[in-house]
Amino acid sequence: MNDTAFPPKGGVGAEQPLADGSVYAFPVTFAQQRLWFLDRLHPGDVSYLIPWSIRITGSLAPCALERALNEVVRRHEALRTTFSLVNDEVTQMVSESLYVPLPLEDLSSPQLGEAEVARLARAEALRPLDLARGPLIRARLLRLSSGDHAAPYYLRPMVPGSVDARAIGDIRRIC
Repeated sequence: MNDTAFPPKGGVGAEQPLADGSVYAFPVTFAQQRLWFLDRLHPGDVSYLIPWSIRITGSLAPCALERALNEVVRRHEALRTTFSLVNDEVTQMVSESLYVPLPLEDLSSPQLGEAEVARLARAEALRPLDLARGPLIRARLLRLSSGDHAAPYYLRPMVPGSVDARAIGDIRRIC
C-alpha cells in the first residue's frame, strides 16, 4: 500500500479508497489502538469476544437467514472492518463487501440435542476472531429439529458502542 490511501494528518474520518476501490482506510481511535495493542500482547485472547445465541422456532430457510445476515453485514461498516499495520500505524480497513458464511450443522439426532448445542457454543466462544483477517463476526446455525434451530453468534467489537449495538439489534431482528 502507499501513503495516498490515507487521509492527511488531522483528517480523521475522511475516507480514502485504496487503488482498487474495494477497501477504505481510516485512522483508528485511541480505544481501537488500545484494543489492537492488547490483541497483539495476548494473541488468541477471547476476553473481548461477545457470544450470544438466538433460538428460532418454526419453519426456517437457512439460505434466507444467511442472506439476511449478509445484508446486515453490508449495512454496517463495523462488521466489514479489519485492522492492519500500514507504515507502522494501526489502520481501519473497511471493505465495500464481505461475505459471512452461516454453516448449518444438523444436531437433530436424539443422542445429541441441548448438551451438544452448549458444548459447541462453548467451543466456538474459545476461538478468537482475527482483527487483521476478519470478519469480526462469526455465526453458525444448529438444527435441533425441523422446526427448532439455535443460531450462536460471536462478535469482536472494535468500533465504539452504539454501532455494534445497532448491528446486534439488526441481527436479532432477522431471526
